[in-house]
Amino acid sequence: MGNDYSKREGLEVDDSTEARLRAEIEDLKRQLAEQQQQPAHGADTLSPPPPSRRSLWLLALVLAVLILVAFFKGYIPHQRNEATLAAEAESAWKNPRPWAPWFCRERSRR
Repeated sequence: MGNDYSKREGLEVDDSTEARLRAEIEDLKRQLAEQQQQPAHGADTLSPPPPSRRSLWLLALVLAVLILVAFFKGYIPHQRNEATLAAEAESAWKNPRPWAPWFCRERSRR
């Protein structure tokens, strides 16, 4: 007799669990059906609008100015260094220093 009671209790638990799971499945099916109907409208609202022509031109102008600034920031010091080296080379060519070999008179100690 105790065995019949535990079987009935197990069936009741199984029935309530099964009913709850069936209800959950139906709810999920309903949510899925709703989501499948909405993508045509939902996908368009999620994507950002394309950039305007004005913003693209502004971005191109800013990039061009940055490239020019970077070029001249490196080019002007380079030209100064080249001019300095050329002037030093020319003065060294026109006015060479007298060169005399230098010899050590003492013998090295090893």
